Amino acid sequence: MRKDIYQHFSVEDIPFIDKGLEWLRQVEEHYAPILTPFINPHQVFILKTLGNHQGIQVFQAMILYLASIVVCFLHQIISYRL
Repeated sequence: MRKDIYQHFSVEDIPFIDKGLEWLRQVEEHYAPILTPFINPHQVFILKTLGNHQGIQVFQAMILYLASIVVCFLHQIISYRL
């Protein structure tokens, strides 16, 4: 899957894509949310794209309009709670 995803982003994004895929793997494996460190809006877009591709919802919260925090949940858990 990684090669398929890489082609849609620049070469500079590859390390973040790998990190994002690792976060998403942890979410799937542990059925628990992940709170990321600060990531910029472009990285938020990448993480949401990766999550959508895997059926995982990614949420973003703006705190004082200075930092983005993204938390990943399994889509199935969210659907069940709603």
